[in-house]
Amino acid sequence: MATTFKGRRGTHCYSNSPLNDAGRLFLKVRYLRILDLSHAGFKSLPDYVCDLLHLRSLNLSYNPIETLSRSIISLFRLQTLNLFCCHELTIIPDNLYLLSNLRHLVISPVKLNLMPTFIGRLTSLQMLLQFTVLRKDGCQIGELRNLNNLCGELSIENLENVATLDEAKGARLHLKTGIHKLSLVWSKNKPNANFDIAQGLRPHCNLKVLKIFNYNSKFPSWVSNPSFTHLISITLTNCISEELPPLGPLPLLESLQIVNVNGVKHIGSKFYGWGIIKIAFPSLLTLEIWHMNDLETWARCKSSDFPVLKKIYLSGCKKLKNLPKMRPHVKIKTF
Repeated sequence: MATTFKGRRGTHCYSNSPLNDAGRLFLKVRYLRILDLSHAGFKSLPDYVCDLLHLRSLNLSYNPIETLSRSIISLFRLQTLNLFCCHELTIIPDNLYLLSNLRHLVISPVKLNLMPTFIGRLTSLQMLLQFTVLRKDGCQIGELRNLNNLCGELSIENLENVATLDEAKGARLHLKTGIHKLSLVWSKNKPNANFDIAQGLRPHCNLKVLKIFNYNSKFPSWVSNPSFTHLISITLTNCISEELPPLGPLPLLESLQIVNVNGVKHIGSKFYGWGIIKIAFPSLLTLEIWHMNDLETWARCKSSDFPVLKKIYLSGCKKLKNLPKMRPHVKIKTF
């Protein structure tokens, strides 16, 4: 059943079933601005949708849609395209970059063959939840170069397809002031991580949340740079490195999760950041360490370190021989 209403900003239509006469209804509403077809059961984009030339927002999320027609570029005023959880989608037109007014593009999760080509031409883009790096033209990490209006959350995946430091720097993540949550993801079965490439992926200091997955080299130095004064949460998952980065100097870090990080045998003064600051982890509230299989020793910390720490979660560190002495109010839970 479809419902329409007129508002101060134009006509809106919402539908949650693919009725046969919906096309006739939509054709009567030529100045439709917002169209919500989520959960409607569509397997393809109805032809009549591409005749709604004044459309600003199109929501096709949670549909078993299989293909997206090339004629979608007729919606040249479109600013929002939502394809979230369209799991059956196998084809995205290679001319999608012609929607030059597009600001919000939601395609998640992204399959390898679904990364829109030449997305870097959509310079007005503000939301792009996921970018999958491929080696083919139009899908390399350099497509992010001019997308300086991106804001909110961004996950960059398949980073093993970044071949050189220059390619990594070409993404110019350090200029994207609006990205507050960043995930850097290498493929689990073929991580092929490179320290220099990771160095070139330094984000802007406005970053608040950082997640690194499947990385197997020395952690980049920018991860622990005190200039990241807004960084409140770090998660390191499925990584291999001989040592943890010195995260103690980060002034506002509140949450630290270390999950399946192997190769590290000792946690000590370098992790605390001694010599850089006087008080390590001044804002940390929660520390979680899960399945660090090679960890053997954890050095003592100063009495002034971890001043506000409340909880430590520790699990799966079978070789660990000792825990550092913490303040009395710190709750240590082992599993």
